Amino acid sequence: MTESRYLTNTSGRPRASTRGAALTNHNRRGVAMATHKVGVPEQWRVVKGTNGLYEVSNQGRVCSRFGKGRRILTPGPPSAEYPSVAVGISGARRRRSVHRLVAAAFIPNPESKPQVNHLDGCKWNNHVGNLEWATAGENSRHAIRTGLTRPRRGEAAGTAVLTRKDVETIRNMAKTDGAQTIARRFNVSRGCVNDILRGRRWKHLGPPPQRLPGSPAQSVSEIDSNGQVIAEFSSMRDAERRTGIHRNVIKQAARTGRPARCGRRFAFSLTPNSDA
Repeated sequence: MTESRYLTNTSGRPRASTRGAALTNHNRRGVAMATHKVGVPEQWRVVKGTNGLYEVSNQGRVCSRFGKGRRILTPGPPSAEYPSVAVGISGARRRRSVHRLVAAAFIPNPESKPQVNHLDGCKWNNHVGNLEWATAGENSRHAIRTGLTRPRRGEAAGTAVLTRKDVETIRNMAKTDGAQTIARRFNVSRGCVNDILRGRRWKHLGPPPQRLPGSPAQSVSEIDSNGQVIAEFSSMRDAERRTGIHRNVIKQAARTGRPARCGRRFAFSLTPNSDA
């Protein structure tokens, strides 16, 4: 399919576009101005609120109807991310994005989605077949999927309160400290720490430790005052069953390094039990 590099004036004769040079920077960025496609039937519909004085086409062109013929409006400005035109709406002259005018005129929006997405990522291609209504989330996911933008992860996220070094420290502390202790140190919630240790947050840093210290599947040992192992247990429940001491008491003793009330000492195994 060929494309015309000309716009039509009121006399119906083609005139060369003067915006080619101005759009050079857009072309370098991969954004090209949408042009009228020859051979495709062009349909025109009235822009709402203009009393029939402005029309938009399925090709992404906007025209005014002051007088007998159509006067094609030139979108701009050249430096804009989205092309727009000035139209008179409800008695006031306002700039409107071309893609929103096309979508409002030709694309149904039964779910009242607030944004218009460009399917090919070219923001100057406002042909109706290149547009769709979308939510903010759908628009963002499409931009990431098509490579138009990169997801902000870790410290680059606007809501991040931790740094990469903080997260690495949290993962290391989890070998000996509980989630509540870690949360107090970094002034975050316990749920935030648990999400990091379970791989729900900061996934791009790689897999987190497989088990949290003090979890039922974490192996634990009973030690004497010199740190020598007296007995080994495959899990907290196993230690509770064999010693008769509640697993929360064992867990607290192992976390603090202090003897339990009964005087017995416990310590977590640094290597999780693979048989648990």
